[in-house]
Amino acid sequence: MSLTRKELLDKIDSDSADGVIFGSVFSNKYSYDLIDIKEINVRCKELGLKRYISIDSLIAESDKASLYHYFELFTSIKPDGIYFADLGVIPVAETFGLNDRLVYDPVTMITNCVDAAFYIKQNIGVVLNRELTYEEYETILNRFPGKCDMQIFGHLRMSLSKRRFLSNYFKEIGNDINLTDRSDISLVEESRNYHLPVRETRYGTEIYSDNVLCFYPELVKIREKINHCIVDSDIVEDELVIIVLKELK
Repeated sequence: MSLTRKELLDKIDSDSADGVIFGSVFSNKYSYDLIDIKEINVRCKELGLKRYISIDSLIAESDKASLYHYFELFTSIKPDGIYFADLGVIPVAETFGLNDRLVYDPVTMITNCVDAAFYIKQNIGVVLNRELTYEEYETILNRFPGKCDMQIFGHLRMSLSKRRFLSNYFKEIGNDINLTDRSDISLVEESRNYHLPVRETRYGTEIYSDNVLCFYPELVKIREKINHCIVDSDIVEDELVIIVLKELK
C-alpha cells in the first residue's frame, strides 16, 4: 500500500497489508521529511510491515550529491525494496550494495514482455504499465510469473510535466498562493463536469484520473502470478482504503 498519509499507519497492520511504500526527497507523490522516514520505518517494523522507498521523480545532474546522501540513509534503515523511475538510480544503488532491492516503476513504460525481460534479466523488478488491457497483463504475467508488480487500486496518473502549471497560472492572474504538495486541488474542464486531481511539487505537476481503478474480478484469475499488488491510497479516503485492504486480504 502507498502510505501517502502517515495517519494511515494507525489504521493498518500486517493483517490488512504486507507492506507500505513511502518516500521523501526525489518524489512527486510523497513529501515526508527525513525524520518522518525514520519514524515510519520504526513504526512499520513494530507492525510487521515491509518497507519500500519510492523515488518517483527524475534526477537532475545537480541532485547527484543529495541522492548519494539519501542512499546513505537507506544503509541504516535497510528498506525491503526501492521503487524508482529514473535509470540514474541504478548505479547509485550498486555503489551502496542495494541494487538487488530495485523495482523499476516509470508508470507507463513497461508495456510488453520485451520491456519486462530487459530489467528482470538484470535482477531488477518492474511495475507494469497501469493502462494495459487485461489480456496484455495476462500475457506478461504468464511469461514472468511472480516477477512483476501491478497497481490494482487507486487513481491513475494521466500526465506528468516538469512545468509548475498551478504556480504559473496563479502568478499570471496575480494570486500569490503556495500550492506545493497539496492533494486537495482538482481541475474541471469547461466541457466536462468531473474533477481531475492535480498536484504540484518541486519536481513538476501531476494530473490524475477522476475515477478509481478497482481490480477485483480480474485479480482472482491472476493474483498468484503477481509479485506485489499495489493499493494506492493517494487522494482516496482512509475508510475506503481500509475496506479495500481488508477485502483483498
